[in-house]
Amino acid sequence: MREANFNLRAFSKADAQQVHDVACEAWRFTYRDIYPIAYITNFVSVNYAPEQLKWLAGGAAVGTLFFDVVEYCSRVIGFCHIGPSRQGMELFRIYLLPEHISQGIGGELLRRGETFLLEQGWGSYFCFVHRANEIGKRFYQKRGFRHLADRDENDEWYMEKHI
Repeated sequence: MREANFNLRAFSKADAQQVHDVACEAWRFTYRDIYPIAYITNFVSVNYAPEQLKWLAGGAAVGTLFFDVVEYCSRVIGFCHIGPSRQGMELFRIYLLPEHISQGIGGELLRRGETFLLEQGWGSYFCFVHRANEIGKRFYQKRGFRHLADRDENDEWYMEKHI
């Protein structure tokens, strides 16, 4: 990371509104050419609702999932959430405010998540990324994820990484 003023730490309930706000801005930036704005607004309001996010804080506190945030000048500017799914450990969410992309922050969030996974005994994890999300696909490929086309779902690439 280029800036010394970044603080990476565990997500808490108090971060829920700021994580929601980051998700709104990140989704509008990332998916602006993929989904209509009404879809983005609805998706974020449902899947990043502060009350829903607060529920994840308990799992992060007891170590059943990984959810870290990154702050810059006391403001949440990004987050990463990895947890159990029916297929193994899944990277559910990783987003940054657009102005903080390409500064090494996302890679550091993933590194911290991978440390958590290794400590839990996991040797791999996966994510889904929209086939038209070139920013996301490049990010994951640069960090060692492989696209396994036979496991794609609808418009989503299945990407896996061994750690």
